[in-house]
Amino acid sequence: MRRLALTAALALLVLTAPARAEDASYSDYEQETIDDAVGRLGARIDESPDGKRIESVEIVTLDVIEKRDPIPGFFNVFHITSRPWIIRRELLFKSGQRYDRRRVEESARNLRGLRQLSLVLVVPLVGSDDSSVRVLVITKDVWSLRLNTDFQYVDGKLTRLLLQPAEENVLGTHTMVGGLFVLEPATYSLGAQFIDRRVAGSRIQGTISGNVIFNRSTGDPEGSFGTFSYGQPLFSAETEWSWKALVSWRQEIFRSFIGDTERTYDAEITAVDDQIPYEYDSERYYGAYLLTRSFGRRYKNDVSVGVEADRRFARAKNLSGVDPGAAREFVRTQLPVRDTRVSPLVQYRSYTSDYHRVLDFETLGLQEDFRLGHEIVLRAYPASKDVGATRNLLGSFVSAGYTAPLGDGLARAIVSNTLELSTPEGTDGLFEVNTRVVTPRLGFGRLVYDGLLLDRYRNYYNELFTIGGSTRLRGYPPEAFIGKDVVASNLEYRSRPLEVLSSQLGAAAFYDVGDAFDGFETLRVKHSVGFGIRALFPQANRIVFRADWGFPLGGGYRTLPGSLFVTFGQAFGMPTASPPTLSSDLAD
Repeated sequence: MRRLALTAALALLVLTAPARAEDASYSDYEQETIDDAVGRLGARIDESPDGKRIESVEIVTLDVIEKRDPIPGFFNVFHITSRPWIIRRELLFKSGQRYDRRRVEESARNLRGLRQLSLVLVVPLVGSDDSSVRVLVITKDVWSLRLNTDFQYVDGKLTRLLLQPAEENVLGTHTMVGGLFVLEPATYSLGAQFIDRRVAGSRIQGTISGNVIFNRSTGDPEGSFGTFSYGQPLFSAETEWSWKALVSWRQEIFRSFIGDTERTYDAEITAVDDQIPYEYDSERYYGAYLLTRSFGRRYKNDVSVGVEADRRFARAKNLSGVDPGAAREFVRTQLPVRDTRVSPLVQYRSYTSDYHRVLDFETLGLQEDFRLGHEIVLRAYPASKDVGATRNLLGSFVSAGYTAPLGDGLARAIVSNTLELSTPEGTDGLFEVNTRVVTPRLGFGRLVYDGLLLDRYRNYYNELFTIGGSTRLRGYPPEAFIGKDVVASNLEYRSRPLEVLSSQLGAAAFYDVGDAFDGFETLRVKHSVGFGIRALFPQANRIVFRADWGFPLGGGYRTLPGSLFVTFGQAFGMPTASPPTLSSDLAD
């Protein structure tokens, strides 16, 4: 009944939502950039460029450090700005063609998706006569020789640190070469990464990374993880073919922590507190190949075929000092199962190529784009013991979502179900609901609501979710609560950004609700409140810097002084209807 009601609510949203919204205006920072560039060219903006012949395409690549920035321009000598031809090759239009607003906007979206750029603006200018138009493309690099960081402080302790020294724009070509260091409570890892978005000048993208995991106490290696991918994406709404090959692995001693304290398991079969550490050998290997044929331009229909292989393995550490019954219960209920699957797959995806351009959603003061309308994904994948699988199964993934504009805000709802149908004991199923509502910009800022339901109604894999920390239930220690099901509800106020020395600064206040649990009869909702700051430095990133100070409300955790989380990116990302993939899960 619960799933039927949610599906009906989604259908109502689809039927009543408007089809299209006006794009957001420019931020003060962006408008200042446009005015300066247009003034230096002695040009005027063309208010009605559609259908006119493109007379010229002019590329303006801004220095990382400009005159308006509070940093000496001398530092630009240590950065090679993106080559104009690198920017030009991403454009889906050229001189001599007719001005097509959809192609121009899609080109801007593609450029905004590049990690080497922060500011991206595409502006039509008055041409030499009434039938022509000039197109001005303005981009601003982020500092490419950098030490990317992500860190998390809880109760005055460093619980996670990521350092990625990298040159992300080798010779101005958007090729990335870097290292990786990740510090966690029991381990640290060292590795390297290479990304080439345009292999030999083609549309093919290549990524390779590899990392070794070391024990912090002994310094001994105890695992590794990495990814290799190679393929050509659907880089425009008019691209007909795409393909991708992917290999990922992760081999480690898995440990679960609450903050910096190792989690323990207390078996139900015994009357004593067993204190079994959440620690076991874990291996995961995944490989896939996917070929896609795309149809349509505004209303898209993608048909994909491929094959994937997935192997997972878990083995308990030494449990000789544990009550035998408690040890068996821990292995049976907490360890992921050993499983191998080799599957052909077929997938259908339907969506629109309409986008809503907004300001101050996931970043500050820079244009952002979110797809509107429906999105439906249907995937089927069988597996058989005859070709090496652990079990015979018929797997499916079904997802339906809709996004509607709310002025310069939006509303999105997505319902998904993953089912691997096998024997009663070999069936796995996950039902998921994601919602996001972002109000239009009010005088004082925006309100952002995000809701999440994860109902693992069949748990063959013994997979568990955690909640608590810097994202959901801020104020509680990271991964404070664990279970096969999750409910989360986050309400956040985000102020309008204030420009200070070309940087964007904002404030936030939040109320988080949620729990991770085993079955809805055990749901015990937790609450936390707090406030934070958001900052965007366009010389360094499009991703916001975030500091949140959260306070738990009950739940056996002390309220003061709360927990301070310092990291990058908003607390919860925009939900998507994308089909499942293991590449992000295994690449840390």
